[in-house]
Amino acid sequence: MSETRPAIICIGGTDPTGRAGLAADIRAGEAAGVHVAPVPVTVVAQNAHGVQHIEPMGPLLISSQIKAVLEDLPVRAIKIGLMPTAQVVEAVAAALKPALPATPLVIDPVLGASSGGRLVPSASREWRRHFRALAKSAALITPNILEASALLVGELPAGGRRIMRLQAQALFERYKCPVLLKGGHLPDDRSVMDVLHTAEGEQVYLSPRVPGVDMRGTGCTLATLIAANLAHGLGLTEAVAQARGRLLEGLKNTVEIGGEGPPPVRLPASRPAWENASTEADHEQRKTGEADS
Repeated sequence: MSETRPAIICIGGTDPTGRAGLAADIRAGEAAGVHVAPVPVTVVAQNAHGVQHIEPMGPLLISSQIKAVLEDLPVRAIKIGLMPTAQVVEAVAAALKPALPATPLVIDPVLGASSGGRLVPSASREWRRHFRALAKSAALITPNILEASALLVGELPAGGRRIMRLQAQALFERYKCPVLLKGGHLPDDRSVMDVLHTAEGEQVYLSPRVPGVDMRGTGCTLATLIAANLAHGLGLTEAVAQARGRLLEGLKNTVEIGGEGPPPVRLPASRPAWENASTEADHEQRKTGEADS
C-alpha cells in the first residue's frame, strides 16, 4: 500500500557540509515520517572551522518560495531555523500569514553556529520586534540558553538550572508563546535538562548526557522532529518528549563521514512517532523541583 506522509515546511539556512541547517531538517523529517519542503532563506558558507560568509535572500525570493509550497502542498506544520536579518524575519512572517496560526509553527531561533561564528550579526531591536510578532503565532520556540540570553537582551544571562527555569518563564511572558529552553550548553556531565514552559506551567525533562559526543545539527534536528510530531497530530508535551527521545537515539548511534568536523545527527529508522511515544527520555522526565546545579 502507498503511504501518505504529512508535509511540513522547513525554512532556514544551508550548510555546504550537510551537517546542519536544511540538510539536517530533511534527514530528521525522513526519520520522523514526514515530507520536508525545504525553503532556504539564506546561503551560509560554513565548515568545521566556522562561518565564513552569509548571503541572505531577498524578500521576493523568500515569499515566492513559501507561497509556492503553500499553494501546492497540504502543509501540516512549519519549522523555522536561521533568519539572519530583520528583513528576512519580516519577509518570512508576511509569507506565512495565510497559514498562521492554524498550522503549528516551531521556531528554532538560531543565532550562532556550533562550529563557531555569529549567524545573526546582532539580534537588533528591529530583528527582535519582527521575531516577537512572528512568535505570537508559534506553537513553540526552542532556544538554547545562550540564545535565550540574547532574546532577553541580557536581562538573565546563562547560568545554572535555576536560572534556566527563570529564563524559560521570562521568554514565555515576553514572546507570548510556549518555550522549550535547551540546556545542553550547561557544564553538567551527568544529564541534560530542558525546560518546557507553557500556559499550563512548567515541565522539566532530563536525559543522560552521551559522553564524548560533539555533533552538529542537534538543534535543527530536535525542532524538526517536534514539528513532524505535531504534523502527525501529537500534543505539544508528547511531541517534545518523543522528539527528545529520538534525538538521544541519534546521539548514541553516530555515523562518521570523515573530515575535520564532528559527524551530523543521523537518526535510526524506527516506528512512526505516533506509535512510539514512550521513550527513554520520557521515563526520565519529571515535574518541577530540580535543584540548581
